Amino acid sequence: GIVWDVGFLHYNYPNSDGSLNYNFTEVNGTLSYDFLTLFYAHTSDYFAASGKADYLSVAIDFGFEDDWSVGASIAHQAVADNAIWGTPDWNEYKVYVGKSFSGFDFELALIDTDLSSGECFGGSDWCEATVTFAVSKSFE
Repeated sequence: GIVWDVGFLHYNYPNSDGSLNYNFTEVNGTLSYDFLTLFYAHTSDYFAASGKADYLSVAIDFGFEDDWSVGASIAHQAVADNAIWGTPDWNEYKVYVGKSFSGFDFELALIDTDLSSGECFGGSDWCEATVTFAVSKSFE
């Protein structure tokens, strides 16, 4: 069936200079059905006072025998004041393979954006394609 979740997050940077306006709050929601997940987040005052921001993601996830999975997502981040934020709005892409084993979840992923190096925070390499490996454990 359909699974939904609503969240509220506050990001706090306690050692930062308060005039930099790094702290912000967002509300978000997730709607899932079978292998498809939609996620949306909104804040009226994003990081560094860059104005309202919206993030929308669509993901697919397929599980297989022996606790293997593969998936992909595409997302769009829109920020009201791109000059303050440091980049234009962007799209983000992710493909991954996962495996659950002995209560742990392992994920190997390729993540990329559509931003060029010149568009990425004044020429940084933060927006280039990267491979990540994650290990997680849930406790109930």
